This record gives sequence, C-alpha cells and structure tokens, in this order.
Amino acid sequence: MSLSKKYSDSPEDAFRRITRGLIAWRESTTVAMALIYEAIEREIWKLKYDSKKEYFELECKITEQWGHELYAASKAIEGLKSLESKSGKSLGFLDDLTPSNLGPVKHEKPEKVAAIITNAKNNQGAKPITKKAVQKAKDEYEMQEPKEMQEPAEPEVVRDELGWPIPKENLDLWHRRSILEDMMADLSRIKCTIEKGQAAEDHLFTAMSNGVISELQGVRWALKNARPWIVCTQCEGRPRLNGACTLCHSTGFLHERDTETLPTVRDALALRTKVLASKK
Repeated sequence: MSLSKKYSDSPEDAFRRITRGLIAWRESTTVAMALIYEAIEREIWKLKYDSKKEYFELECKITEQWGHELYAASKAIEGLKSLESKSGKSLGFLDDLTPSNLGPVKHEKPEKVAAIITNAKNNQGAKPITKKAVQKAKDEYEMQEPKEMQEPAEPEVVRDELGWPIPKENLDLWHRRSILEDMMADLSRIKCTIEKGQAAEDHLFTAMSNGVISELQGVRWALKNARPWIVCTQCEGRPRLNGACTLCHSTGFLHERDTETLPTVRDALALRTKVLASKK
C-alpha cells in the first residue's frame, strides 16, 4: 500500500499532528508508539531536519535512543496486528505491550513474538506482562524449539542513504558519521538558543551579532556535506582493491552534494535505483 493511500493528511499536517503527540508522549506510551511508527515510515522529519536525531531531540524533546525504542516496539506491534488480521483471531494482549516488555522479542518474527507473549501472559495471570516474564518465556520457547527449525541468523545488511549495500570493510567509517550528526545537532541547539535569547531581548545574547548565526550555519553546512552519504559509484566502496579512487578520494563514500552536482554520479545512481527496484 502506498503512503498516499494509507494516510489521508498531508506531510505538513502530519508533521504538526505527530510532533504534538510525541511532545506529550509521557501521557500515553501506546499513542507515542503509533505516532513514532508513522513518523519514521513517512519520514516527516525531512520537512524541517536532516536527521531523525535532530527531529526527536529538537522538535519532540525526546532522546534519539527513546525514539528508536518506541519505533522497535511499534514495529513489533504492527507485525502482531498483521498476524491478527490474517488469522481473524484477537491476540488479546496488544494493549499491554510496551517498549520495555517487548525488549527481548522486538526483533523476532510475529509468529514467534505471539507465542512467547501468550506464554508470558499465561504465566503472569492477572499480573501485568513484565520484561522478565517475556525473557523467561522466550528462553523456554527456544529450549523447546527443534534445532533444525531454528533459522540461522543472517548478517544484517547495512545500506547507504539510497539503499545500496555498504561493503563490510567500510562499515566503520559509515557508522562514525554519527559523530558529525551529533555535532550538527549541537550546533542547531546553540543556534536556536541564541535566536530565542535575542528574540526575548535577553541581555546575555544581545552582544552577539547576526554574524554569529551565519557562522554557526556555515559550520553546520560544512559538517552536513562532510557526512558519508552513498557508496562511491566508481570504486563501489572498495578503494583499496584498485589502489586509489579519485572520485571519493579513497574514502569509499560520496557526499550528499556529489549526488546533485556530478552528472556521472547521477547517471550511476539512476542505474542503482533500477537494480534496487528490480529486487523488490
């Protein structure tokens, strides 16, 4: 189902609605999980921010970690809802699920989650489902599961911003781009604090000229355009195999601005898009 058919409101209306709900997440974790799932599925933060981290922290006043905890739990619940729809039977415990008690099973398949949570609920009786009870039920389930039925864990495929697989030898650099994103978030926070102080005519900030804001924006722009963005279209993220790569300067990655300014990169990305689409 396309997003346009699944959601009736515009991205702008969704941004305001979801943000208001997430700011008040302490009132209802259940509501927050549903909103965070929609926010990430629709990528609404892109209307105003460059990353989920900035949106979570600056707009919704929640930590990035808690945002991802809510999303992992909501994704597990969506899988259980799909299971309910297929079977036509209510599981009877969806309203009791939280990021905490779903922790031990949040990355498992819906069928396995349903079996484990059902056992945990039966063991708890009238008591609330706890993380400890779920972990115990999971341990019991896996002890009883025949070894030949257990699927070997597949290594996670990490992909760049456009969905292309990143070579294992270059994952360290990709993951360390979060350092730049943290710095960007810090600069945005400083800029917003100064602007609010100046708007309120706070004497603590009146001595700062508009040049300070411009400088902060300039540094943030430089950090944004230094982030690894996509696997290099020339060396395919493996510059060491061919000695050196002049396109990515042997980093294995290109930056976001490269996708907009380099014609050869745009052509290569068009081919990648076709390849990715053919595999869906």
